[in-house]
Amino acid sequence: MIKTFESEWRKEYTSSRGLKKNNGERDMGKIDEVRLGFETAYIDGSVVSNNIYRPEFVSNNHKAGKKVFSSIEDELLACDSF
Repeated sequence: MIKTFESEWRKEYTSSRGLKKNNGERDMGKIDEVRLGFETAYIDGSVVSNNIYRPEFVSNNHKAGKKVFSSIEDELLACDSF
């Protein structure tokens, strides 16, 4: 088995945090999900992460009908708290 940064990081992070494991796999917390999303977006595009935790570039594009304000408004309408 080839050791990767990700597998080593997971092992170290899991043991240092004492995270619970289910069937040999540790529970993925939101912090881990966000970190993996940033890693996918900014460091290594081959890292597997959930799309909802990846940052997205937002810009005004009048031809496509996209506006930064509309994107922010949509996110605020969809969130539970702010």
